[in-house]
Amino acid sequence: MSDTAAEGAPDAPVKGNVVTELVDLLVAPSRAFSAMRRRNAWAHGAILAFLTVVILVALRGLVEPFLDANMAAMLRQAAAKGQPMPAGAANAMGTFAWWGFVASTAFTVPSMALFGGAALWLAAKVLSVPLPFGRAAVIATLSTITAPVGLLLMGAQGAVLDPAAVRGLTDAALGPVRFMDPATTSPALLALVARVDLLALWSVLLEGIGVSVMAGVSRGSATAVAAVAWLLASILGILPTVLL
Repeated sequence: MSDTAAEGAPDAPVKGNVVTELVDLLVAPSRAFSAMRRRNAWAHGAILAFLTVVILVALRGLVEPFLDANMAAMLRQAAAKGQPMPAGAANAMGTFAWWGFVASTAFTVPSMALFGGAALWLAAKVLSVPLPFGRAAVIATLSTITAPVGLLLMGAQGAVLDPAAVRGLTDAALGPVRFMDPATTSPALLALVARVDLLALWSVLLEGIGVSVMAGVSRGSATAVAAVAWLLASILGILPTVLL
């Protein structure tokens, strides 16, 4: 091949194994995203989803107090409205809440690939950044590396907090929402403030790095795309609490 042809050829993807690339997301995210420029993230997403569920099940005894507190708050609200729930039904709901949480955790990665990728793609369109949906989905998928880390941190908090003092899932948050009383704060405000969280901001930073690498734009422009995507996701996240 001639030098001219070689110069005009597209960059070959950086090869690596899935585990190495996931570790790189934690220590060298630019290198991880660079390795994924011309590949999909199905294997990475599957491993992240599996790892997240394994961690959750392994830490059930430490995580469940947060879920139990959420359920207790719902039962108190129902009783206050004159709709008390029989003890048997309450126990059944507790079991359902646990497995529902496991299922929703398992779907975090694929849902982020779809909806998070769509938010990034739309934000890139708004800001005139060349980012195809496929690459946006890869960035969103890889940015869910924060999910298993978040569960580990929740488990660590569950190990030191008094279960009787836990008010709900917001008590495990790494942001200002943990200092708000879920019993007296509007659900819409809780949902909005919950988006201002160290893990959420870490995800935004990862997405910014990913956009910068995959779209070939400055870090500032890429971070702006990630911030707009975060805003879009936040608005969609609080809509159900406003409408219902």
